[in-house]
Amino acid sequence: MDNQIRVKITSIDSKTRQARVNTFDTIEIRSEEFGYLKKTFHKVGEYITDSTGSTKIKIDSTKINDISVSGLNVLGGDMYYPGHLKNGQEVNIEVKFIEK
Repeated sequence: MDNQIRVKITSIDSKTRQARVNTFDTIEIRSEEFGYLKKTFHKVGEYITDSTGSTKIKIDSTKINDISVSGLNVLGGDMYYPGHLKNGQEVNIEVKFIEK
């Protein structure tokens, strides 16, 4: 596809502001679709971060993309609108610890 761009997503600890190395967090990508009467977001893919706390993926740059990061007692995410992400861009997603 011509609209596919490659981005690097890194899981960042909200307290230390450092990459979450060797945690192997799950990154879920959801992309905008139009359903009956309202927008929906369907799951495009699920990826695991490598030992550096990041992963490289391809996404459609013409759609709204919801990027979520989850791991052991952590959660984070952000939404990116068409034109916001550029090919080769690095995206940092800050995760916060979930209190039990």
